[in-house]
Amino acid sequence: MLGRFIIPRKVPFIERELEILQYFAHGSTIAQTAEKVHLSKHIIVAHRRNMMSKINSITKLLSYARKSEINLNLIY
Repeated sequence: MLGRFIIPRKVPFIERELEILQYFAHGSTIAQTAEKVHLSKHIIVAHRRNMMSKINSITKLLSYARKSEINLNLIY
């Protein structure tokens, strides 16, 4: 786990979703993300589905990650 996140505004995501979102924002695939966070691909897909339902689409999800200034340097 990467630790706690400092987000400038309230977000509808749980900590694990934010962690996964960081990898997606950097272009990691579902398989790559699953390997990095030690979860199955099916769990990553479920988290992505939950995040997309909260934001309404994958394009908006990635845009949200970038606009929210989520500290993407935490994972590299």
